[in-house]
Amino acid sequence: MGLYADVLQVLGKCSQRPHGLIQGSREINQFDPEVLIAQMTDARSKLLTSMQKSIDNPPQDLEVCGELICTATSYCQICEYPLLCADQRMQHNSLQLVAGVFMSHIESFRAVGVDTVRKLANYKGSTDSLSHDQVAVMAKQAKLQQHFYDTGENTWEVKDSSQLTSLPPEDPGDLFFDLEGFTFSEFAGGLEYLFGYVSIDKGEQFHWTWADDRAQEQDSFETFMRFTLDRLEQFPNMKIYHYANYEQSALKRLAKRFGSYEQEIESLLANEVFVDLYKIVKASLIVSQDGYSIKKLENFYSFDRSSDVKEAMSSLEYYDQYLTALAAAPAQAEMLKRQVLSYNQDDCVSTLALCRWLRTL
Repeated sequence: MGLYADVLQVLGKCSQRPHGLIQGSREINQFDPEVLIAQMTDARSKLLTSMQKSIDNPPQDLEVCGELICTATSYCQICEYPLLCADQRMQHNSLQLVAGVFMSHIESFRAVGVDTVRKLANYKGSTDSLSHDQVAVMAKQAKLQQHFYDTGENTWEVKDSSQLTSLPPEDPGDLFFDLEGFTFSEFAGGLEYLFGYVSIDKGEQFHWTWADDRAQEQDSFETFMRFTLDRLEQFPNMKIYHYANYEQSALKRLAKRFGSYEQEIESLLANEVFVDLYKIVKASLIVSQDGYSIKKLENFYSFDRSSDVKEAMSSLEYYDQYLTALAAAPAQAEMLKRQVLSYNQDDCVSTLALCRWLRTL
């Protein structure tokens, strides 16, 4: 923001009115441009000085430059060059590869000489901030991942079978649910634009509703709720399976937004109709992948995606492109919509496949 404000000042286009950043909630977070410009200028000066030193005295070895791997892994999905760091992490067997290990952990491990996945896999002590038991969990994760890096073989271990044994038996009324939302919508609070769910009582059937505006979002929400409640009367033991907590949170938010089905949502939650498979996986398993997204777990139950859209961030990009094309190029918009639908269907069917795999463990 400081850079933008500085450019506007240089161009003579900086307004004298209050500056601010419009958030997703449509609230304005105001700031003083002079303060941000000063902070940005200081940071830029340090960067340019460092760059000039490298130009004047180029290093003979890149390692002399220090840590070359970006530690801000939460930004990898929006970075234009994610493979650069991914390659460096693999080459250096970086602790950043280990699922559940964060920068504070890495600093603690480095203090005791543990700076690679392989070293962590064989480490049996504790650190200044991590107990022996905490380290043991991370070491087990590292061991499985290192085995995968060495052999290409995906493996898993059950760390607590109680969650697996509590998984309800399959019911013909079960639904496998995935909700797609767009935070950057023109509508305050974002837009839940796609409700997708698979039923199994008449073979695998994919159901969906699509929304481009708030009225359609309400219609999608209420259609899903009517479908669910009617189905619950027919199949009183049915469950709604999903992966991670987004679906439950979004439904509660929508019920409040539209003032409809609030009591019904609370009843469904209280009666544990919703089953979050992510919680079950995290409580039960250690896997040899570097994360626990449903896409990572598909390596264990051999699910092959049919959609050209492979990642959640890509689906957001496709939807954004769809919105842009909607008025000017309806044929292109329809093609993009079909790709997002295919991605959502893959997510729903993958949730079904994951659920069935978990019951076999």
